[in-house]
Amino acid sequence: MLKQVMTLSSIMDNKLNLTRKGIFLYNLPILVSAILEEMMILTDTVLLSFKEPVFLATVGVIDSLYLLFLSMGESLNDAFQNYYARHIESRNKVGQVFKYSLLVFVIPPLFFGLVIFVAIHVVQPEWIGVDHYNIINSSIFYLSGLTFVTYVSLSLNSLLMGMGKTKELGAVSILTVIINFVLGYLLLFQFETSINPCAVILISSITAEVVAISIMSYIIWWENKKDSFCLLKNSHRNKIITILIESALYLCATDLLFHIGSLCLYLYCLYFFNDYDTAIFTLLMAYWGIIQVPAQSFSETSLNVFSYIHSINMEKQYRNIRSIILTFSASISLTFGLCIFLFDSLTYEYNGLKLFSIILITILSLLNSRMEIKSIGLISKLKNNLYLIARVLYGILSLTFIIVFTVLFKTHYVYIFFAFILSIIVCNFYLDIQERKVWRL
Repeated sequence: MLKQVMTLSSIMDNKLNLTRKGIFLYNLPILVSAILEEMMILTDTVLLSFKEPVFLATVGVIDSLYLLFLSMGESLNDAFQNYYARHIESRNKVGQVFKYSLLVFVIPPLFFGLVIFVAIHVVQPEWIGVDHYNIINSSIFYLSGLTFVTYVSLSLNSLLMGMGKTKELGAVSILTVIINFVLGYLLLFQFETSINPCAVILISSITAEVVAISIMSYIIWWENKKDSFCLLKNSHRNKIITILIESALYLCATDLLFHIGSLCLYLYCLYFFNDYDTAIFTLLMAYWGIIQVPAQSFSETSLNVFSYIHSINMEKQYRNIRSIILTFSASISLTFGLCIFLFDSLTYEYNGLKLFSIILITILSLLNSRMEIKSIGLISKLKNNLYLIARVLYGILSLTFIIVFTVLFKTHYVYIFFAFILSIIVCNFYLDIQERKVWRL
Protein backbone atom coordinates (compact mmCIF):
# COMPACT_ATOMS: atom_id res chain seq x y z
CA MET A 1 0.00 0.00 0.00
CA LEU A 2 2.72 2.41 0.99
CA LYS A 3 5.12 3.48 -1.72
CA GLN A 4 7.38 6.52 -1.50
CA VAL A 5 8.56 8.42 -4.56
CA MET A 6 10.15 11.77 -3.76
CA THR A 7 10.30 14.43 -6.44
CA LEU A 8 13.53 15.87 -7.76
CA SER A 9 12.56 19.34 -6.57
CA SER A 10 12.09 18.18 -2.99
CA ILE A 11 15.48 16.45 -3.10
CA MET A 12 17.22 19.61 -4.23
CA ASP A 13 15.46 21.65 -1.58
CA ASN A 14 16.72 19.24 1.10
CA LYS A 15 20.29 19.13 -0.30
CA LEU A 16 20.48 15.36 -0.65
CA ASN A 17 23.28 13.83 1.42
CA LEU A 18 25.34 11.65 -0.94
CA THR A 19 27.40 9.93 1.78
CA ARG A 20 26.87 6.25 2.59
CA LYS A 21 24.89 7.16 5.70
CA GLY A 22 22.85 9.77 3.86
CA ILE A 23 21.90 7.40 1.03
CA PHE A 24 21.00 4.63 3.48
CA LEU A 25 18.81 6.89 5.65
CA TYR A 26 17.13 8.33 2.57
CA ASN A 27 16.30 4.83 1.33
CA LEU A 28 15.19 3.43 4.70
CA PRO A 29 11.51 4.56 4.60
CA ILE A 30 11.20 3.24 1.05
CA LEU A 31 12.76 -0.08 2.08
CA VAL A 32 10.46 -0.48 5.08
CA SER A 33 7.32 0.34 3.09
CA ALA A 34 8.30 -2.12 0.34
CA ILE A 35 8.88 -4.86 2.93
CA LEU A 36 5.42 -4.25 4.37
CA GLU A 37 3.87 -4.55 0.91
CA GLU A 38 5.57 -7.89 0.27
CA MET A 39 4.76 -9.13 3.78
CA MET A 40 1.06 -8.98 2.90
CA ILE A 41 1.62 -11.48 0.08
CA LEU A 42 4.02 -13.63 2.12
CA THR A 43 1.70 -13.95 5.13
CA ASP A 44 -1.18 -15.00 2.87
CA THR A 45 1.05 -17.55 1.13
CA VAL A 46 2.40 -19.01 4.38
CA LEU A 47 -1.12 -19.37 5.81
CA LEU A 48 -2.32 -21.19 2.69
CA SER A 49 0.76 -23.45 2.72
CA PHE A 50 -0.79 -25.33 5.66
CA LYS A 51 -3.91 -26.14 3.61
CA GLU A 52 -4.27 -28.59 0.73
CA PRO A 53 -1.69 -27.90 -2.05
CA VAL A 54 -4.41 -27.12 -4.60
CA PHE A 55 -5.24 -23.83 -2.86
CA LEU A 56 -1.67 -22.54 -2.72
CA ALA A 57 -1.15 -23.74 -6.30
CA THR A 58 -4.16 -21.70 -7.42
CA VAL A 59 -3.54 -18.53 -5.40
CA GLY A 60 -0.57 -17.69 -7.65
CA VAL A 61 -2.99 -17.08 -10.52
CA ILE A 62 -5.28 -15.01 -8.26
CA ASP A 63 -2.35 -12.90 -7.01
CA SER A 64 -1.11 -12.39 -10.57
CA LEU A 65 -4.55 -11.17 -11.64
CA TYR A 66 -4.69 -8.85 -8.65
CA LEU A 67 -1.24 -7.36 -9.36
CA LEU A 68 -2.09 -7.09 -13.05
CA PHE A 69 -5.23 -5.11 -12.26
CA LEU A 70 -3.29 -3.03 -9.75
CA SER A 71 -0.72 -1.84 -12.30
CA MET A 72 -2.81 1.17 -13.31
CA GLY A 73 -3.54 2.02 -9.69
CA GLU A 74 0.15 2.03 -8.75
CA SER A 75 0.93 4.26 -11.73
CA LEU A 76 -1.89 6.66 -10.86
CA ASN A 77 -0.62 6.70 -7.29
CA ASP A 78 2.87 7.74 -8.44
CA ALA A 79 1.58 10.38 -10.85
CA PHE A 80 -0.83 12.07 -8.42
CA GLN A 81 1.61 11.78 -5.52
CA ASN A 82 4.26 13.54 -7.58
CA TYR A 83 1.82 16.38 -8.31
CA TYR A 84 0.74 16.74 -4.67
CA ALA A 85 4.36 16.85 -3.50
CA ARG A 86 5.18 19.62 -5.96
CA HIS A 87 2.13 21.76 -5.10
CA ILE A 88 1.40 20.90 -1.49
CA GLU A 89 1.75 24.57 -0.50
CA SER A 90 -0.94 25.58 -3.02
CA ARG A 91 -4.05 24.27 -1.31
CA ASN A 92 -6.42 25.16 -4.14
CA LYS A 93 -4.29 23.23 -6.66
CA VAL A 94 -4.17 20.13 -4.47
CA GLY A 95 -7.68 20.04 -2.99
CA GLN A 96 -9.72 20.04 -6.17
CA VAL A 97 -7.40 17.59 -7.94
CA PHE A 98 -7.63 15.23 -4.97
CA LYS A 99 -11.40 15.53 -4.81
CA TYR A 100 -11.86 14.46 -8.41
CA SER A 101 -9.00 11.95 -8.29
CA LEU A 102 -11.29 9.69 -6.27
CA LEU A 103 -13.44 9.24 -9.36
CA VAL A 104 -10.34 8.58 -11.48
CA PHE A 105 -9.20 5.85 -9.08
CA VAL A 106 -12.54 4.00 -8.87
CA ILE A 107 -13.17 3.71 -12.62
CA PRO A 108 -10.37 1.17 -13.43
CA PRO A 109 -11.44 -1.43 -10.80
CA LEU A 110 -15.02 -1.29 -12.11
CA PHE A 111 -13.69 -1.98 -15.59
CA PHE A 112 -11.48 -4.82 -14.33
CA GLY A 113 -14.46 -6.30 -12.48
CA LEU A 114 -16.30 -6.48 -15.79
CA VAL A 115 -13.25 -8.06 -17.46
CA ILE A 116 -13.12 -10.73 -14.75
CA PHE A 117 -16.82 -11.49 -15.13
CA VAL A 118 -16.50 -11.93 -18.90
CA ALA A 119 -13.23 -13.90 -18.72
CA ILE A 120 -14.52 -16.45 -16.22
CA HIS A 121 -17.36 -17.30 -18.62
CA VAL A 122 -14.99 -17.58 -21.60
CA VAL A 123 -12.29 -19.73 -20.00
CA GLN A 124 -13.04 -23.44 -20.06
CA PRO A 125 -12.41 -25.41 -16.83
CA GLU A 126 -10.36 -28.00 -18.72
CA TRP A 127 -7.79 -25.37 -19.69
CA ILE A 128 -6.50 -24.93 -16.13
CA GLY A 129 -8.06 -27.88 -14.34
CA VAL A 130 -11.57 -28.13 -12.93
CA ASP A 131 -10.47 -27.78 -9.30
CA HIS A 132 -8.40 -24.68 -10.03
CA TYR A 133 -11.22 -23.20 -12.10
CA ASN A 134 -13.76 -23.72 -9.33
CA ILE A 135 -11.48 -22.10 -6.75
CA ILE A 136 -10.85 -19.07 -8.97
CA ASN A 137 -14.53 -18.82 -9.89
CA SER A 138 -15.62 -18.79 -6.24
CA SER A 139 -12.96 -16.15 -5.45
CA ILE A 140 -13.75 -13.73 -8.28
CA PHE A 141 -16.28 -11.67 -6.33
CA TYR A 142 -13.81 -11.14 -3.48
CA LEU A 143 -10.96 -10.40 -5.91
CA SER A 144 -13.08 -7.66 -7.50
CA GLY A 145 -13.86 -6.27 -4.05
CA LEU A 146 -10.19 -6.25 -3.03
CA THR A 147 -9.21 -4.51 -6.27
CA PHE A 148 -11.83 -1.80 -5.67
CA VAL A 149 -10.87 -1.03 -2.06
CA THR A 150 -7.16 -1.08 -2.95
CA TYR A 151 -7.71 1.59 -5.62
CA VAL A 152 -9.57 3.74 -3.08
CA SER A 153 -6.70 3.18 -0.65
CA LEU A 154 -4.16 4.23 -3.27
CA SER A 155 -6.02 7.49 -3.96
CA LEU A 156 -5.73 8.42 -0.27
CA ASN A 157 -2.17 7.13 -0.04
CA SER A 158 -1.05 9.38 -2.90
CA LEU A 159 -2.24 12.51 -1.10
CA LEU A 160 -0.77 11.55 2.29
CA MET A 161 2.55 10.60 0.73
CA GLY A 162 2.59 13.85 -1.22
CA MET A 163 1.97 15.66 2.07
CA GLY A 164 4.97 13.88 3.58
CA LYS A 165 2.95 11.80 6.08
CA THR A 166 5.34 8.84 5.85
CA LYS A 167 5.31 7.98 9.55
CA GLU A 168 1.51 7.86 9.66
CA LEU A 169 1.42 5.73 6.53
CA GLY A 170 4.09 3.44 7.94
CA ALA A 171 1.98 2.88 11.05
CA VAL A 172 -1.09 2.19 8.90
CA SER A 173 0.87 -0.31 6.80
CA ILE A 174 2.08 -2.21 9.88
CA LEU A 175 -1.47 -2.33 11.24
CA THR A 176 -2.72 -3.59 7.86
CA VAL A 177 -0.21 -6.47 7.83
CA ILE A 178 -1.16 -7.46 11.39
CA ILE A 179 -4.92 -7.38 10.72
CA ASN A 180 -4.47 -9.35 7.49
CA PHE A 181 -2.43 -12.08 9.21
CA VAL A 182 -4.53 -12.38 12.39
CA LEU A 183 -7.87 -12.38 10.60
CA GLY A 184 -6.60 -14.81 7.96
CA TYR A 185 -5.34 -17.17 10.66
CA LEU A 186 -8.60 -17.03 12.61
CA LEU A 187 -10.78 -17.62 9.54
CA LEU A 188 -8.59 -20.42 8.19
CA PHE A 189 -7.78 -22.34 11.37
CA GLN A 190 -10.06 -21.27 14.22
CA PHE A 191 -13.52 -20.75 12.71
CA GLU A 192 -15.54 -23.12 10.57
CA THR A 193 -16.36 -21.52 7.21
CA SER A 194 -17.69 -22.95 3.97
CA ILE A 195 -15.69 -20.43 1.90
CA ASN A 196 -12.62 -21.75 0.09
CA PRO A 197 -9.29 -20.73 1.66
CA CYS A 198 -8.25 -18.53 -1.28
CA ALA A 199 -11.41 -16.47 -0.86
CA VAL A 200 -10.80 -16.29 2.90
CA ILE A 201 -7.39 -14.74 2.27
CA LEU A 202 -9.03 -12.15 0.00
CA ILE A 203 -11.62 -11.37 2.68
CA SER A 204 -8.92 -10.74 5.29
CA SER A 205 -7.10 -8.46 2.84
CA ILE A 206 -10.30 -6.53 2.09
CA THR A 207 -10.93 -6.03 5.81
CA ALA A 208 -7.39 -4.78 6.37
CA GLU A 209 -7.68 -2.32 3.46
CA VAL A 210 -11.03 -1.00 4.71
CA VAL A 211 -9.45 -0.30 8.11
CA ALA A 212 -6.56 1.46 6.36
CA ILE A 213 -8.98 3.55 4.28
CA SER A 214 -10.85 4.61 7.42
CA ILE A 215 -7.66 5.68 9.20
CA MET A 216 -6.24 7.51 6.17
CA SER A 217 -9.55 9.31 5.61
CA TYR A 218 -9.50 10.48 9.23
CA ILE A 219 -5.89 11.71 8.91
CA ILE A 220 -6.75 13.68 5.76
CA TRP A 221 -9.85 15.19 7.40
CA TRP A 222 -7.95 16.09 10.57
CA GLU A 223 -5.05 17.70 8.68
CA ASN A 224 -7.30 19.78 6.43
CA LYS A 225 -10.49 20.41 8.43
CA LYS A 226 -9.59 24.06 8.98
CA ASP A 227 -8.64 24.71 5.37
CA SER A 228 -11.60 23.08 3.58
CA PHE A 229 -9.11 22.61 0.79
CA CYS A 230 -11.45 20.38 -1.24
CA LEU A 231 -13.85 23.35 -1.58
CA LEU A 232 -11.29 25.74 -3.10
CA LYS A 233 -11.52 26.34 -6.84
CA ASN A 234 -8.93 25.34 -9.40
CA SER A 235 -9.67 26.48 -12.94
CA HIS A 236 -7.07 24.12 -14.45
CA ARG A 237 -8.31 21.05 -12.61
CA ASN A 238 -9.53 19.06 -15.63
CA LYS A 239 -6.40 19.72 -17.66
CA ILE A 240 -4.15 18.72 -14.76
CA ILE A 241 -6.04 15.48 -14.15
CA THR A 242 -5.87 14.62 -17.86
CA ILE A 243 -2.10 15.14 -17.91
CA LEU A 244 -1.64 13.00 -14.79
CA ILE A 245 -3.73 10.18 -16.26
CA GLU A 246 -1.70 10.26 -19.49
CA SER A 247 1.58 10.10 -17.56
CA ALA A 248 0.22 7.19 -15.49
CA LEU A 249 -0.62 5.24 -18.65
CA TYR A 250 3.00 5.48 -19.76
CA LEU A 251 4.28 4.35 -16.36
CA CYS A 252 1.82 1.45 -16.39
CA ALA A 253 3.01 -0.09 -19.66
CA THR A 254 6.07 -2.01 -18.42
CA ASP A 255 4.31 -3.14 -15.24
CA LEU A 256 1.45 -4.56 -17.29
CA LEU A 257 3.85 -6.59 -19.42
CA PHE A 258 5.60 -7.92 -16.31
CA HIS A 259 2.39 -9.02 -14.61
CA ILE A 260 1.00 -10.55 -17.80
CA GLY A 261 4.20 -12.57 -17.95
CA SER A 262 3.75 -13.61 -14.31
CA LEU A 263 0.17 -14.72 -15.01
CA CYS A 264 1.31 -16.80 -17.98
CA LEU A 265 4.05 -18.33 -15.84
CA TYR A 266 1.57 -19.50 -13.18
CA LEU A 267 -0.74 -20.88 -15.86
CA TYR A 268 2.26 -22.74 -17.27
CA CYS A 269 2.88 -24.24 -13.82
CA LEU A 270 -0.75 -25.32 -13.45
CA TYR A 271 -0.54 -27.07 -16.81
CA PHE A 272 2.85 -28.82 -16.43
CA PHE A 273 3.29 -29.29 -12.67
CA ASN A 274 1.33 -31.20 -10.08
CA ASP A 275 -0.34 -29.15 -7.34
CA TYR A 276 2.39 -29.89 -4.78
CA ASP A 277 5.21 -28.55 -6.99
CA THR A 278 3.13 -25.56 -8.06
CA ALA A 279 2.40 -24.81 -4.41
CA ILE A 280 6.12 -24.89 -3.57
CA PHE A 281 6.86 -22.66 -6.55
CA THR A 282 4.23 -20.17 -5.35
CA LEU A 283 5.83 -20.12 -1.89
CA LEU A 284 9.27 -19.62 -3.42
CA MET A 285 7.98 -16.70 -5.49
CA ALA A 286 6.65 -15.12 -2.30
CA TYR A 287 10.10 -15.58 -0.77
CA TRP A 288 11.64 -13.98 -3.84
CA GLY A 289 9.34 -10.99 -3.41
CA ILE A 290 10.87 -10.39 0.03
CA ILE A 291 14.49 -11.02 -0.98
CA GLN A 292 14.32 -8.64 -3.95
CA VAL A 293 12.77 -5.78 -1.92
CA PRO A 294 16.19 -4.04 -1.68
CA ALA A 295 16.45 -4.02 -5.48
CA GLN A 296 13.04 -2.35 -5.71
CA SER A 297 13.64 0.22 -2.97
CA PHE A 298 17.17 1.14 -4.03
CA SER A 299 16.06 1.48 -7.65
CA GLU A 300 13.62 4.19 -6.51
CA THR A 301 16.42 5.83 -4.54
CA SER A 302 18.73 5.55 -7.55
CA LEU A 303 16.29 7.37 -9.82
CA ASN A 304 16.27 10.39 -7.54
CA VAL A 305 19.99 10.29 -6.72
CA PHE A 306 21.17 9.81 -10.32
CA SER A 307 18.82 12.52 -11.57
CA TYR A 308 20.11 14.82 -8.84
CA ILE A 309 23.82 14.38 -9.63
CA HIS A 310 23.03 14.83 -13.32
CA SER A 311 21.17 18.10 -12.64
CA ILE A 312 24.05 19.58 -10.60
CA ASN A 313 26.80 18.44 -13.01
CA MET A 314 28.28 15.84 -10.68
CA GLU A 315 28.24 12.96 -13.16
CA LYS A 316 31.80 11.96 -12.21
CA GLN A 317 30.33 10.76 -8.90
CA TYR A 318 28.04 8.30 -10.67
CA ARG A 319 30.34 5.27 -10.49
CA ASN A 320 31.08 5.74 -6.78
CA ILE A 321 27.44 6.38 -5.81
CA ARG A 322 26.23 3.45 -7.90
CA SER A 323 28.80 1.25 -6.13
CA ILE A 324 27.49 2.39 -2.73
CA ILE A 325 23.90 1.66 -3.72
CA LEU A 326 24.75 -1.75 -5.18
CA THR A 327 26.67 -2.71 -2.03
CA PHE A 328 23.76 -1.76 0.21
CA SER A 329 21.27 -3.58 -2.00
CA ALA A 330 23.36 -6.75 -2.22
CA SER A 331 24.10 -6.84 1.52
CA ILE A 332 20.45 -6.46 2.51
CA SER A 333 19.32 -9.02 -0.09
CA LEU A 334 21.81 -11.55 1.30
CA THR A 335 20.53 -10.87 4.80
CA PHE A 336 16.93 -11.34 3.71
CA GLY A 337 17.90 -14.52 1.84
CA LEU A 338 19.51 -15.95 4.97
CA CYS A 339 16.44 -15.05 7.06
CA ILE A 340 14.13 -16.74 4.55
CA PHE A 341 16.39 -19.82 4.48
CA LEU A 342 16.24 -20.11 8.27
CA PHE A 343 12.49 -19.42 8.34
CA ASP A 344 11.77 -22.17 5.83
CA SER A 345 14.08 -24.62 7.62
CA LEU A 346 12.32 -24.05 10.94
CA THR A 347 8.75 -23.88 9.62
CA TYR A 348 8.53 -26.77 7.16
CA GLU A 349 9.82 -30.29 6.79
CA TYR A 350 13.25 -30.67 5.19
CA ASN A 351 13.19 -30.31 1.41
CA GLY A 352 16.68 -30.06 -0.05
CA LEU A 353 15.51 -29.00 -3.48
CA LYS A 354 13.41 -26.16 -2.04
CA LEU A 355 16.31 -24.94 0.11
CA PHE A 356 18.57 -25.07 -2.98
CA SER A 357 15.95 -23.01 -4.82
CA ILE A 358 16.08 -20.39 -2.04
CA ILE A 359 19.81 -20.09 -2.70
CA LEU A 360 19.05 -19.70 -6.40
CA ILE A 361 16.50 -16.93 -5.85
CA THR A 362 18.95 -15.14 -3.57
CA ILE A 363 21.53 -15.21 -6.38
CA LEU A 364 18.77 -14.11 -8.74
CA SER A 365 17.97 -11.16 -6.47
CA LEU A 366 21.62 -10.08 -6.42
CA LEU A 367 21.74 -10.12 -10.21
CA ASN A 368 18.39 -8.37 -10.37
CA SER A 369 19.75 -5.56 -8.16
CA ARG A 370 22.43 -4.83 -10.75
CA MET A 371 19.93 -4.95 -13.59
CA GLU A 372 17.43 -2.66 -11.83
CA ILE A 373 19.95 -0.02 -10.75
CA LYS A 374 21.77 0.04 -14.09
CA SER A 375 18.40 0.36 -15.84
CA ILE A 376 17.58 3.33 -13.62
CA GLY A 377 20.91 4.84 -14.64
CA LEU A 378 19.63 4.87 -18.21
CA ILE A 379 16.24 6.31 -17.27
CA SER A 380 17.82 9.14 -15.28
CA LYS A 381 19.59 10.17 -18.50
CA LEU A 382 16.24 9.98 -20.33
CA LYS A 383 17.28 6.87 -22.27
CA ASN A 384 13.86 5.27 -21.83
CA ASN A 385 14.14 3.39 -25.12
CA LEU A 386 17.25 1.55 -23.89
CA TYR A 387 15.44 0.71 -20.65
CA LEU A 388 12.47 -0.72 -22.56
CA ILE A 389 14.78 -2.75 -24.79
CA ALA A 390 16.38 -4.31 -21.69
CA ARG A 391 12.95 -5.20 -20.28
CA VAL A 392 11.75 -6.73 -23.54
CA LEU A 393 15.04 -8.61 -23.89
CA TYR A 394 14.66 -10.03 -20.39
CA GLY A 395 11.11 -11.19 -21.11
CA ILE A 396 12.00 -12.80 -24.43
CA LEU A 397 15.07 -14.55 -23.03
CA SER A 398 13.18 -15.85 -19.99
CA LEU A 399 10.45 -17.28 -22.22
CA THR A 400 13.01 -18.80 -24.57
CA PHE A 401 15.04 -20.46 -21.81
CA ILE A 402 11.90 -21.83 -20.12
CA ILE A 403 10.76 -23.38 -23.43
CA VAL A 404 14.24 -24.83 -24.06
CA PHE A 405 14.42 -26.36 -20.58
CA THR A 406 10.88 -27.71 -20.99
CA VAL A 407 11.82 -29.43 -24.25
CA LEU A 408 15.24 -30.73 -23.17
CA PHE A 409 14.59 -31.67 -19.55
CA LYS A 410 11.83 -32.83 -17.28
CA THR A 411 9.71 -29.84 -16.28
CA HIS A 412 10.53 -28.57 -12.80
CA TYR A 413 10.35 -25.24 -11.00
CA VAL A 414 14.14 -25.21 -10.47
CA TYR A 415 14.65 -24.79 -14.23
CA ILE A 416 12.47 -21.68 -14.16
CA PHE A 417 14.89 -20.02 -11.74
CA PHE A 418 17.83 -21.08 -13.89
CA ALA A 419 16.06 -19.51 -16.89
CA PHE A 420 15.65 -16.24 -14.98
CA ILE A 421 19.30 -16.24 -13.90
CA LEU A 422 20.61 -16.80 -17.43
CA SER A 423 18.30 -14.09 -18.79
CA ILE A 424 19.43 -11.52 -16.23
CA ILE A 425 23.11 -12.31 -16.87
CA VAL A 426 22.64 -11.56 -20.57
CA CYS A 427 20.66 -8.39 -19.80
CA ASN A 428 23.38 -7.19 -17.44
CA PHE A 429 25.96 -7.53 -20.23
CA TYR A 430 23.72 -5.40 -22.46
CA LEU A 431 23.20 -2.82 -19.72
CA ASP A 432 26.94 -2.66 -19.00
CA ILE A 433 27.58 -1.66 -22.60
CA GLN A 434 24.81 0.94 -22.68
CA GLU A 435 25.74 2.33 -19.26
CA ARG A 436 29.34 2.94 -20.31
CA LYS A 437 28.14 4.82 -23.38
CA VAL A 438 25.51 6.93 -21.61
CA TRP A 439 27.57 7.87 -18.55
CA ARG A 440 30.92 7.86 -20.40
CA LEU A 441 32.54 5.47 -17.94
